[in-house]
Amino acid sequence: MVLSIGMIVKNEEKYLDRCLTALKPILDSIDSELIIADTGSTDSTVEIAKKYTDNVFYFEWINDFAAARNSTLERAKGEWYMFLDADEIFESCDDIIRFFKTGEYKNYKCAGYFIKNYTNSEDYSLFTSFITTRLFCLEPGMKFVGYVHESMNPCSMPIRALRDVAGHYGYLYNVKEIREEKYKRNSELLLKRLEIEGPNQLIYLQLAQTFALENEEKRLEYSQLGLDCPNGNDALVVALYNEKIFHFYRLNNWEKIIELCEEYFAKTEKSHNGGSLSTDADIYIYMAVSYKNLGKNAQSIETFKKVFELYDKVASGKLFTSEVVFNPIKMALSGNKNSVIFFFVTICTAEKEYEAAAEVLKKTDISAYYVRDNNFNKKLYDDFEIMRHTGNYHRTQALYNHFDKRNRTILKIFIRREAEINNPSPDVNNLFRKIVKNEPDFVKLLDTVKEHLQSGNCLEKAKKLTETGLGSYYEILYYLIVEKQDISLITALEGYDFRSAADFCRDTFKDFYEALENYPIKSISPNGLPGTLNLLESAMKLSLRDNRDIEPLFTLWGITGLAICEAENLCADELTWQLFGAVMSAEAISEKSQGNFKECLNALTALVRQYPEAKPFVKAISDKVQKQIQPAGEMNALAAEFKNNIRMLIANGELQQAEQLLGEYEKIMPNDSETAELKKEIYDMRR
Repeated sequence: MVLSIGMIVKNEEKYLDRCLTALKPILDSIDSELIIADTGSTDSTVEIAKKYTDNVFYFEWINDFAAARNSTLERAKGEWYMFLDADEIFESCDDIIRFFKTGEYKNYKCAGYFIKNYTNSEDYSLFTSFITTRLFCLEPGMKFVGYVHESMNPCSMPIRALRDVAGHYGYLYNVKEIREEKYKRNSELLLKRLEIEGPNQLIYLQLAQTFALENEEKRLEYSQLGLDCPNGNDALVVALYNEKIFHFYRLNNWEKIIELCEEYFAKTEKSHNGGSLSTDADIYIYMAVSYKNLGKNAQSIETFKKVFELYDKVASGKLFTSEVVFNPIKMALSGNKNSVIFFFVTICTAEKEYEAAAEVLKKTDISAYYVRDNNFNKKLYDDFEIMRHTGNYHRTQALYNHFDKRNRTILKIFIRREAEINNPSPDVNNLFRKIVKNEPDFVKLLDTVKEHLQSGNCLEKAKKLTETGLGSYYEILYYLIVEKQDISLITALEGYDFRSAADFCRDTFKDFYEALENYPIKSISPNGLPGTLNLLESAMKLSLRDNRDIEPLFTLWGITGLAICEAENLCADELTWQLFGAVMSAEAISEKSQGNFKECLNALTALVRQYPEAKPFVKAISDKVQKQIQPAGEMNALAAEFKNNIRMLIANGELQQAEQLLGEYEKIMPNDSETAELKKEIYDMRR
């Protein structure tokens, strides 16, 4: 028999069935056995276990996890032994199966896989990740040691890091009592072991990790006690520094973190013999993140480069991360490499270190890096910025090949924008066309973009696109507007999404509003005018959201409405409510331009009464009119006060002062007809 799998269980009905179902592919594919020791379950745990194996037995609990594990180890018949907990569920186990079926296991003494400790039960988005050694080639004298956080002793090299992942759900403490019970049990067992064995670096580490749940100061204390132990193990040293550093990470004390990282490298320099442990990556990551938070991006980039050197060594099998190391900020070497890459690329693009970012992305697994998360679009944005500044767009082909249909849609938006905004060379445009050669409509779009950029007249190319309905290629609308071509090619399309088109053009082209405001409505064929009303309404809504003055678009809306009435020779009672609104907007703007503010407001009132959808536009224009009315009223009051003062001076016989004040008033209000009357009064008084 090749493999024995051992488990200890107690009241595990919540996860056990899922755990064993996920384990079944290993049991079915490899000559193996499953051994389960129950330590006193009172729920359906034993019944569930017996569905998967006949080798279920009772072990009396004696407050010793190692003893319970050893009871399954003693029954093992396989060449190798693997252990796991009932709340660990494999998300993948293909690499373990391959490891044994190919015979690769014969070249190693141990093997490990990834554990993801989930800490968020709502969507399982929060977790810490680490590689743990769980598979061992059985040799005489091997046994588990440790009352709690037990481990196999001895564990021989070489060790194989497998790519499989198991989710661990044991830290989802939804009930406070359960969390406190586990914390109390583990801390008591560890303190008992410490009392018996004396100072021990591993026990100090386990105490630090246990107290991290309830007492940060104790966590820091036991981390330091572990580091003070003589002849420390490198893997334990890095784990203890992780615990200590994370204490200061939670306090955002970046200077202290850098100090501790430097202290770690000084402490381990001799034991590393000039080389590095793979676990050094965890310390470098802390260091790089701290430099970034201190605004020292150049140092952060150089430190991250050391992390990637270690990644390369791990990938080649030259280094292995110890089972006791995991990184609490979710950026550890084990399991969250892509988060580190994203962090690095973001800094590089900010600092214009495009070549460094390109070198790392070139070695990155696209499928793993581009998972569907909140950073997906940002990753693509940075990727294209890097391609643009390095002058190499060939990575686009690899992205297209790896992406599924949904992600390809997003990729094509970036290709479109790259072709449109940044106007790459003809060779790059040809590359884009080659990538999407099996999508003829998209090829036509790129041809239209190219024609617009090169000749400034893409109308004929655009007509070919509309033969297939145009789809969501909204930029064609923008090109026709800029070229002052007849946009009825688009605005007459049935079911066209004007809101999305306006949104896309606003986001893609900085001068979209200006181009639309300067577009000659007279260029549009009659059949495209009704759709243009919808386009202008969509653009006005966006303008309001962007705090822009909508009057130019509001004016165009009115002009379009009048053009429809003229083209179709419509009477007032034949107008739709939308068209009536547009016509009234034209009247309102006309009255406003003549200073007839009261009539303008009356027209706006009639507009919104008949076409309520225009209420936001009417409010914006009304507010603008009110601001123009108010200064006029204030000026009239000031003029009246001036003239009263002049008349008082005349009445008192102070004619020289009256004449001087009248001269000042004349400069302010040169067109006031009363000025001549006041001059005559002064003249008459002098006679």
